[in-house]
Parts: sequence; structure tokens; C-alpha cells
Amino acid sequence: MREGGRRLLIIPPNLGYGAAGAGSAVPANATLLFAVDLVQIVNVSVPAIPSVSAVGTDLEVEDLLVGDGEAVEPGDTVSVHYLGSLVDGTVFDTSWSRGRPFTTQIGVGMVIQGWDQGIIGMREGGRRLLKVPSDLAYGETGAGSSIGPDTPLVFVVDLLRIQG
Repeated sequence: MREGGRRLLIIPPNLGYGAAGAGSAVPANATLLFAVDLVQIVNVSVPAIPSVSAVGTDLEVEDLLVGDGEAVEPGDTVSVHYLGSLVDGTVFDTSWSRGRPFTTQIGVGMVIQGWDQGIIGMREGGRRLLKVPSDLAYGETGAGSSIGPDTPLVFVVDLLRIQG
């Protein structure tokens, strides 16, 4: 199937809900019909852990791939895949390992300041490297057992979609 394509899926009961059905919405032993439109194919390849020797005192933003979609504005809700690591390359979190994107609002304090500032202007379909000084990350308190106090962070972020 290609972008813009439509496919009708016919799911027999033994591959659907079977004899159990799904409450009042799907009766027992129902054949399911789905019309599927492929709107967009998005590259979600897992990035390599970036090699970073140091993080400065200011946020550093580098577009590894400039997307061709809309640009993020403050207040937008975005869906992203990301990899977060320490400067030594130790990965502390990645959405790819969970198998689903992370969705959040940008520029309103829902995420660390490094993301609030570093995602603004990023275009859909892009991949961006963020080198976040500790004061724009978790500062003096750190976060959990993986991120100590005053620890700078490195992120690779793929912007999948801006939801507005």
C-alpha cells in the first residue's frame, strides 16, 4: 500500500474477537470490516547514540534532518520519538523501546526547559539533536537514579506530528 492508498480489511471471527465479541459494539463471531487509509509514512528508525564530548552552558540545537512539514510553535501538541542520554552515551530513556511515540505540549512547562526551547521551530519529519545544560534539564535535583544533580543531557528527537 502507498501513501494516499485505501485498503479494505476483512477480519474473520477467529482473528478478531471470536466467540467473546466485544461488549455491545461487536457481537460474538462477527466478521470485522476496516477501511484503512494510509495517510503518511513516517521514518521511525532508531538513531545511533550521539557522540558528544561536552555540553556547554547554553542550549545547543542541531538539525540532523530538516523536516518538510509545519514548524512547531509554542503551545503546539507534538508526537515525537526520542532518545535521551548522558554525555557519556548512557541511554536513560527512549520512546522507541516502548514502541510508541511520546505526545506532549511544547512551550508551556510540560517538559524540561531544554525541550520547551529546543523543539520550537522544528519541522514535522525532522530529526534534531539537543544538547541540554543541567539548568535547562533537571538542575540541582536530578531525576530518579539515572540522572544525577547538575547533569547535562543529550537528546535525539524525531518530530512525527504536530497536532496543533
